[in-house]
Amino acid sequence: MTKRGLVTREECPDGGRGAFVVATPAGYAAIEAPPPDVRNTEARLHVHGCS
Repeated sequence: MTKRGLVTREECPDGGRGAFVVATPAGYAAIEAPPPDVRNTEARLHVHGCS
């Protein structure tokens, strides 16, 4: 997820061995976006007049 730019790793100020994983703006966008299968299903239902 770090390589994809979704999270960053920040050192914990209280301990030398700990770290925080922090979501980036792109990470929050990925969390909030519906998965592709949901978007595809919604589009298909809308095209067929089921919405």
